[in-house]
Amino acid sequence: MTALQTPKTLTEAQIRLLRLFSVMSPNESDEIIDLVQFHLQEKLTREVEQVITEKGYTQNDYDNWLNESNRTETLQKIRSRQ
Repeated sequence: MTALQTPKTLTEAQIRLLRLFSVMSPNESDEIIDLVQFHLQEKLTREVEQVITEKGYTQNDYDNWLNESNRTETLQKIRSRQ
């Protein structure tokens, strides 16, 4: 299924969320959305930090990348670490 296609049926989780949101006030639903966004942000941060640790990136690497004028060279360096 591509990003533009819509599933024909809802999953059980989607149905449960719809039921939950249907009985909430707008403020309550906003709070839940904020919690989910915070959770996803924290999860992404942990994943990025794990990759940084695995690849051994340092502040010096970031500074060099910001100051390099040749993006191709920078991309080759990044890919060589993979």
